[in-house]
Amino acid sequence: MSEKRPEPEKNGIFSPSHANRIRIGCQHLDHLLDEIERIMDEGSSNTSFPQYVPDITPAQKTCIEDYISHMRNRLSRVLDSAGIPKTSPDIPASRAVRVRLASMQISVDEMRPSAMRGYGMMTTEGETCLSGAVSELRVLIRQVEQFLSGTGGQNIKERLSKLESTSHDLDLLRTIEQRVSDYGLVEFRGQISSILDSADDQVFEIAVFGRVSSGKSSLLNAILGEDLLPVGVTPVTALPIHIRWSDKREILVTFVDKNPIVCPPEDLFLYATEQHNPSNSRHVTRIIARLPAHRLLEGVGFADTPGLGSLATSGAALTRAYLPSCDLGIVLIDAGSTLTAEDIQTVYSLQSAGIPVQILVSKGDLLSDEESLSLCEYISSQITVRCDVHYPVHLVSTRKSHRHLLDTWFELAILPLVKDARDMKTRSLQRKIGLLWEAVQHALSEEEKDPELLTPEHEQELLSIETALRNGSAHIEETRNYALHQSRNLFSDLSPLWEMMTEHVIQSMNGTDAQGEVHSLIRDDIVGYVHQENTPVQDKLIELASQLDLILEKSAAILSIPGIRDSEDLRSKIHDMPRYDPGSLNISFSLPVYSTFLGRAFLENTIRSKLKELMKKELKKSFEVYKRILVRWTEQTLGLIEKSYENTAGQYRAGITRILKNNR
Repeated sequence: MSEKRPEPEKNGIFSPSHANRIRIGCQHLDHLLDEIERIMDEGSSNTSFPQYVPDITPAQKTCIEDYISHMRNRLSRVLDSAGIPKTSPDIPASRAVRVRLASMQISVDEMRPSAMRGYGMMTTEGETCLSGAVSELRVLIRQVEQFLSGTGGQNIKERLSKLESTSHDLDLLRTIEQRVSDYGLVEFRGQISSILDSADDQVFEIAVFGRVSSGKSSLLNAILGEDLLPVGVTPVTALPIHIRWSDKREILVTFVDKNPIVCPPEDLFLYATEQHNPSNSRHVTRIIARLPAHRLLEGVGFADTPGLGSLATSGAALTRAYLPSCDLGIVLIDAGSTLTAEDIQTVYSLQSAGIPVQILVSKGDLLSDEESLSLCEYISSQITVRCDVHYPVHLVSTRKSHRHLLDTWFELAILPLVKDARDMKTRSLQRKIGLLWEAVQHALSEEEKDPELLTPEHEQELLSIETALRNGSAHIEETRNYALHQSRNLFSDLSPLWEMMTEHVIQSMNGTDAQGEVHSLIRDDIVGYVHQENTPVQDKLIELASQLDLILEKSAAILSIPGIRDSEDLRSKIHDMPRYDPGSLNISFSLPVYSTFLGRAFLENTIRSKLKELMKKELKKSFEVYKRILVRWTEQTLGLIEKSYENTAGQYRAGITRILKNNR
């Protein structure tokens, strides 16, 4: 009995298995032809590690390319004549590139000094060199990933078009982007993106600060013209709420451990109140409320902050952390209570960060004209004495009968500041664009210029700059490891704090106002202890910024490349470290009468035990919250420093490469 022949593929002369095998064979042949082309093109490529000796003459190369073309045509004809369809591509090129970038990132990480310990000891100089090289490569891989995803420059033309309606003159920046694209000057893309980031941020953010129940949320609701923010007698706001204009009414909430969500304004209380999100147990990182309020059309954004001096220690700590980030700080003082040390400290903190300050007194409808004048003069004089700066004090009210107070303040005190800020921002952007244009022109002139013979001394000088720039990248990596480790391991030893507090309790036992004095002393002890613990982190960042500034300054002086370096140094990226707020302290306790007669050691042990019993749990909780805030601040600050440094260092490296390449 004869063997049954397989059915041929539909519309073809081969069975499905035969057709598939022929298709795979043709694909393999086509890949081999690709490899032959790459081998012949290696001499004109920029590969750092050539594999082949270029012994094929131009005439041979041309002839082989013709044969390859013919073979590809024959492969296509074989498949077509046999009725075998070609496979359609199903892998996006962008995904394939991302896979290879991920592999590159793994390979780069495996070159870190810490990953090389299995190969023996490495010199300090070798570790620094390798750390710098790894950091440089990481930055470049990240930039390619961002460019591919559209977040790092691919959308520059789109962003420029979008910004055409603004007051910024971006025509020159558009020309710069075109030159950068035409001539492949990718080292300038980071700086273009930074300028666009600055131009994108059109909002002048006004943050309202004050003690619990001073009326911050009510004030903002009155400004916006609707009841957006939750209000209450008890501490309500648990996180800063940023308010922006939009034609939609929605809330954007971002988290540490999950994707952002968009929800209706009615759900704001679930994420922004201490009642429903105690100590930020939902791990919210940012809340942005968007709505079509008419006062937001003026380019003004607002931020409602958690009350200071509350039991909501995490919210107060977030407020302290946010202080240096706003463009204008409003300190709201309740007309029904006196000016407090907390109010004055808030004014001083804003003043220290170089942020304009406005002083408002809420609930102005409760006061007569005479009382209003007297209270405003008193508050102004006290702040002037304590802060050595005179700030005018404005009376406002959210009651409809006194709404004219709020409207007058907004029109006379806020709108002019916004206009001035816009003008200053426009001038700053124009200056930065002008500097960038100089740098791009210089790079283009270097490309077109006939190469000059480099002396060995000059070449060595260029190589030393390149090494210094790489060492700068290594310093960033070393500082990141140190600062994040230090931030995450704060407060590991509380014994010095217990000793200080115990000593101050003993000292205050004979005072006339023992309870009030001990509260003040212990509060100072806790704040002082936290400051002592976190100061090394800020010092390390300042040291890093100073080192990097020095490297860039020396590089600029030797290279004489105009326009790259902005006058703003890297130390300006380090804003005030988040402040720690102990909140309300429950340290009321009584000692046995006999404890004072049983010796100093017994008294100390008794007081220390009482303090731990009352405070250890609350301190641990507030310290953990503060550590998370500090780690986030450290990562953000290092990110700003690294981005600014690499934007400039990348252009210096490219300049050095051009000079060396033109002389070889």
